[in-house]
Amino acid sequence: MTIRGTNTHVFAVGDWGGLAGTLPHNSQIIQYKGGQTMGPHTMGRYRTDAKTHDLTCTTPEMSDCFGTNGTDCPKRCGWLKDVDVPAQHLVADQMIKRAKENNPDYLLNVGDNFYWGGIFGKCGDTPMSK
Repeated sequence: MTIRGTNTHVFAVGDWGGLAGTLPHNSQIIQYKGGQTMGPHTMGRYRTDAKTHDLTCTTPEMSDCFGTNGTDCPKRCGWLKDVDVPAQHLVADQMIKRAKENNPDYLLNVGDNFYWGGIFGKCGDTPMSK
């Protein structure tokens, strides 16, 4: 693709790291207590120190933070209910604000949010050509 011009705006969206919650066909994606309800839910992932990139909080610890609504969360995890729980919505709100200032010409969607076999497929069971 060739983009012509000097004033082109592109929004890039990557892995949103979310859980869908209860899915059709009685399937569920559950990582922590509350994750069985209708989504979206933020994925509780490990955290690292921004400067040193050292691990500060493991994925199981972050899952516990979400599952207990932060009441049983190590301080080093830096979990904030008003930020971590609605994280995807907060990002979407900022993108809407930014789009009003700089109307994007393109939206580049990247990350592991496409699954060759669909959301119900198992990795490797469905060829990429299908």
